[in-house]
Amino acid sequence: MRLSDIPLIDNHCHPMHRVQALGPQAYRSYFSESSDPSVMAEHAHRAAGYMSSLGLMAELLGIPRDSSEEEVLAARTELGLAGITRLAIERSNTAAVVMDHGFPVDAALSYDETEDVLREIGCPMRRIWRLEMIFERLVTGSESLRGVVAALTDELSGMRAKGVSGLKSVAAYRSGLAIQPTTEAEASAAFEADRRSIDAAPGSYRIESKPLEDYLVRIALKMAAEQEIPVQFHTAFGDTDADMLSANPLVLRPVLEDAAFRSAPIVMLHCFPFVAEVAYLAHVYANAYFDLSYTVPVSGSYALRVYEDALSIAPASKILYGSDAPGIPDFFWLGGVVHRRSLGRVLDGWIADGLTTFQAEEIARSVSYRNAAGLYGIDLPGDVPASGK
Repeated sequence: MRLSDIPLIDNHCHPMHRVQALGPQAYRSYFSESSDPSVMAEHAHRAAGYMSSLGLMAELLGIPRDSSEEEVLAARTELGLAGITRLAIERSNTAAVVMDHGFPVDAALSYDETEDVLREIGCPMRRIWRLEMIFERLVTGSESLRGVVAALTDELSGMRAKGVSGLKSVAAYRSGLAIQPTTEAEASAAFEADRRSIDAAPGSYRIESKPLEDYLVRIALKMAAEQEIPVQFHTAFGDTDADMLSANPLVLRPVLEDAAFRSAPIVMLHCFPFVAEVAYLAHVYANAYFDLSYTVPVSGSYALRVYEDALSIAPASKILYGSDAPGIPDFFWLGGVVHRRSLGRVLDGWIADGLTTFQAEEIARSVSYRNAAGLYGIDLPGDVPASGK
């Protein structure tokens, strides 16, 4: 199928770093979750996904497809941040982005600056608030758990009026996705312990206490449900902070089954390698959604298998496109190419097996932009219907 004319809404991405002039090891680090410098120096550039991405970036930059890493990086540097961003957004036909500003924090554009860059390109942005950043700020500035809860309740009230389209939790990186009911007494004891650590080492607080994290996440989930605001969760693949066992999306099942949270769409991000597991959750729970936004580094034939597994189990109305652009705009282009190539090949195979072209187009439009448009309240002018029955 030809999917280039179908627009994309990027359900999950991050702001760009101000400086885009990068050496080889710095550039490779965006394609790897390793924090080991020797991996960047000796191994990252030998991954098939990275090699493929270099070729795709050469295509975007208008240089020969077989250009060297050094030639690709030189062409990027010449274009600069604004030039690469415009090229990547326009060539990928990205119509809107949903942005989590929780990473990267250092040397990245602010929400407002990012919005200005994208506005010039004609690409609207929706804001996602990262919960742990809010929790850490409130715990640091409060004298009691009740003070934190009062401030959190105030902050998360009327989110749409404040320009917030969704929330995001990185509980998978902190205490795991098995988010449990916690008593006020348990959470208060954890708060007091954390306050003592803050007083002992000011400026370095990171919320990791499971009773406190779970208690506050559940308050945020309830408020999101009351406002029908989507809540994203990092799941599965990540850096060495994440325990893959406790980051399996299956452990979110109690959250999905809790009646208090049922009106909050739960969007599970990345999901690799637990694609079949998350597709099952989306199959059986009405408020379960997911994206496949970590398919770029594992592109090639494996991305095809990821899309086929997802679409074979989950309704197409539950899957969202995401690039996970992690500080460089290149991923807007790379994610779009991998998405269209993989989705198109899966649908071509299903058309050969009896799926109608109309049905295939409906699937492609749902996954590429319609599902995200509905969840985050994005209007795309001139939404094109499928070509026929």
